[in-house]
Amino acid sequence: MKKLTLLIFAFLLFSCDKDSADDFENNSSNSDSGYTVIGNYYDLSINGGTQSRELYEHVNNGAEYDSRNYVNLFTEASVVLPNYEDYYADEYGITIMENAIGRNYYTFYYKSFITNEILKYDVPYFNPHDWSYWHYQEKIYFQYSDFDSFNSNDGTTDFKIKIFDVNTNNETELNIGKFKWSANSKFETLYNGRYTYFLWYEDRSNPLAEKLLTVIDLDNVEVVDIKTVLKDDSYNLVGERNGNCYLLGRYGGNYQYDVESTNLLEINIPGEAGQFQASFKSKRNPQIVIDDVFFGSRTGAFPGTGALYPVIFNLKTGESIFIDVFEDITKFESDEVEWQPLVECFTIDYENKVVLLGVSSYSLGGQFKSQGVFTVDFEGNVLNKQKIPILPIQIIN
Repeated sequence: MKKLTLLIFAFLLFSCDKDSADDFENNSSNSDSGYTVIGNYYDLSINGGTQSRELYEHVNNGAEYDSRNYVNLFTEASVVLPNYEDYYADEYGITIMENAIGRNYYTFYYKSFITNEILKYDVPYFNPHDWSYWHYQEKIYFQYSDFDSFNSNDGTTDFKIKIFDVNTNNETELNIGKFKWSANSKFETLYNGRYTYFLWYEDRSNPLAEKLLTVIDLDNVEVVDIKTVLKDDSYNLVGERNGNCYLLGRYGGNYQYDVESTNLLEINIPGEAGQFQASFKSKRNPQIVIDDVFFGSRTGAFPGTGALYPVIFNLKTGESIFIDVFEDITKFESDEVEWQPLVECFTIDYENKVVLLGVSSYSLGGQFKSQGVFTVDFEGNVLNKQKIPILPIQIIN
């Protein structure tokens, strides 16, 4: 186990005593955190081993490892694999989108993780551009730019949100506003519970270009604030657990937006905060600020393209800890060989002060594949390992 601590423009590497593989030869049933894993199945019957595109769900409750403990979400919801477009999942449920050429509608499947109920919603086809979607309180929000609204006189396009209520089949629409749009424009969205933030750059290649932060209250379905970002910078939009958000600038222009006061406050962050400006957010590597601590990740070429290194960065002190478990050799009871863990995804269990890492075996043939979830404390120490039956692509806690 290695821990990397970041100082200004430099990495200082130091080593701790590494847990031996023998410590984890048996699958542990002691887990501090209950969690759900969204993942893929590795099928040895196809070309000697192929990772499926179908989505599977594995729920961990601390029980012993069971190779059958997962469900095929596509089978549950009757999703047609060739039509599969994308998915969004959080602690409340998962939404899967279908889209097929020649079909005159989109289809959304929503499964509640609370009730396990599955609902289907068909949306008549329209022409979205630069779109994304998420769900909140059993409503699906589809954000897009309306291509047909382009105004050639001022170069603006309407950005909108279609809101689909999966229980009542009602549909409403909110116009976010008119924005100039070009090949270099950027429209970033942050979903943060009740509040959603939109950060618009007129020209993402030019730090001097105009930037706007738009705040939407989903409970009341309205735009509640629009702020002009003052400093010329490129920003990473990061949510805070209480509904606020941060704009972390590459060149030192850092802001915090407070939803209660609607103030956009410039803040000073010591250390190398600018390195976290790059927008690495995805289903695999979330970003969030909790109690003045930024949880995120860096990506690297070693040990493989797409490898993740979760990072914990104190916004008050500038201190950073990078979590690297690649040298933590692992062998579960059902594994044939030892393997080095490659981090595929992670999530934060702040109440228990741990990070949950979804890992898979690195550089092994199909018959030797293995995967699991590591529980790691905020200092980078591996506390627990559990084998899981699917390849993790997202952990939900």
